[in-house]
Amino acid sequence: MLRLFSLALLAACSLVAFAAPVPKQVQERDAILKLFGTPTDPSKEAEFAIEGQKLVIRLPKPTPRNSFALTFPHTLRSVSGDFVLQVKVSYPLPEKVPPVGMGKMCAAGGLFIWDSEENHVLFHRHHQPCGLFDGTTRWDTHFCIEYNRGVTSMHHQNGHGKSEAPPVYLRLTREKGVVTPTYSYDGKQWEKQQPGEMKLPEKVMVGIYALRTADTPTTVTFEGFSVTPIGGAEKEK
Repeated sequence: MLRLFSLALLAACSLVAFAAPVPKQVQERDAILKLFGTPTDPSKEAEFAIEGQKLVIRLPKPTPRNSFALTFPHTLRSVSGDFVLQVKVSYPLPEKVPPVGMGKMCAAGGLFIWDSEENHVLFHRHHQPCGLFDGTTRWDTHFCIEYNRGVTSMHHQNGHGKSEAPPVYLRLTREKGVVTPTYSYDGKQWEKQQPGEMKLPEKVMVGIYALRTADTPTTVTFEGFSVTPIGGAEKEK
């Protein structure tokens, strides 16, 4: 009887151990991996959090910025072939607009395609101060595309005159050696930006990234991140 009781107790303990709840931190990391890819923060300052199907990246300090390296918070996922990369980005604007000058954009959220430090594409929307005739400043929307191809790098910055920061959809399409960035404020009507020819390998890394250069902490929120294969290409994780 004692042996049977011991066996029953052991089985009950095993069930309790098996049913132990998964820590919240592990749950969030698994959700980020599934929806967006591997979260990475070289600066060790940002915070990644899942809110439903959204990824929130909190930026308590200004983000290191280097066009030739992924020094800012981002996610990573490998993809092969041609594809359409898409995400919806939103972030708040600081109430105070700083003086006009370099390096004063408040926040940015974007998409990237990455092969190496000398062969990648970055595409984001940011805001920066714009001087007015009366001497005051306001925020101004810009879309930035960076084609880094070593000595043949090309950067584009397109101003679009919005003083607000409504949520925006961003797309990067890789097809037949050309990368095309587009954006939309309603997910239906898309505005094409400058495309670029890129000699990318079959397999590349893709993901989202967040930046901040404003004096006040901010958050960048991403949702609906998707990688849609083109022409029979295979999506990977």
